[in-house]
Amino acid sequence: MELALFENFLLAMIAIVNPLGKVPVWVEASEGCDGPVRLRLGLFVVGTALGLLLLFLFFGQSILGFLSIDLPAFRVGGGIIILLIGIEMLRGTLVDVDTEPSDEDDAFDRAKARFRDVVVPMSVPILAGPGSITTAILFGTQAEDPWTRLILGAILTGVMLLVLVVLLLGRRIQSVVGDLVLGVQTRIWGLLLTAIAAQLILVGLGESFPSWLDSSSPVADDVRESASSR
Repeated sequence: MELALFENFLLAMIAIVNPLGKVPVWVEASEGCDGPVRLRLGLFVVGTALGLLLLFLFFGQSILGFLSIDLPAFRVGGGIIILLIGIEMLRGTLVDVDTEPSDEDDAFDRAKARFRDVVVPMSVPILAGPGSITTAILFGTQAEDPWTRLILGAILTGVMLLVLVVLLLGRRIQSVVGDLVLGVQTRIWGLLLTAIAAQLILVGLGESFPSWLDSSSPVADDVRESASSR
């Protein structure tokens, strides 16, 4: 049972975080940064996302309970955020940073200055977003003992290390596939994100209003099936 839990969590996190899908946004967010600054910026971005996801993995249910927020409401709110992100990706205006050289001489200080510009949306909600946070909460609630949660935390850390490696190789990926392909991919992912957002919103509404799922429409059937799988 626990082995299946670990395998499902690994596959779910990789699918939701989707490291390769983040390359276009990362290339734009790190524009104008040299190697040392890019490395530190990547550590800041991924480290922040990892910290948030670990927080929700271990304490997510308690946090939502303390705030009196249930998962259906969380899915609806998260779906709206993802929808806005998808629209910005379709428009090609997701990341807006100052690419002028910084007055700071130290790579660490330059990375911090850029991090303040890109923590939203790179860390939150692109990496630690509603989908990944919800996944962390749902799997965390299935852990029956602290050791199981620790292993889930180790798996999550491994996934985020993979994300860091992919981001740091983002420039090479860009040089291979070209700006045009990355630009098209960004908009394709924006379109997919809007579809994911619509699904999250419909599932959340279906869970909040069960009678709505009594409809025989195709949309209601899809939402009913998705909700039952959760």
